[in-house]
Amino acid sequence: MRNLIIAALVLFLLYTNSTFRSYTIEGLQSITNFIKELPKEKVEEKNKEIEENIEDESGYSTY
Repeated sequence: MRNLIIAALVLFLLYTNSTFRSYTIEGLQSITNFIKELPKEKVEEKNKEIEENIEDESGYSTY
């Protein structure tokens, strides 16, 4: 399904105006960069929370 969407987008961009094509490509690149940054931030925040919890709970035992 993803490949079909990409193929349709490429064909659409081949037959459109060059200025519209450049704006579309810039928009897609910015969206791609935004998506690439999302998981990294969530993983870093979770790692910080886990480290804080480990530091807070050190020295305690449940036994």
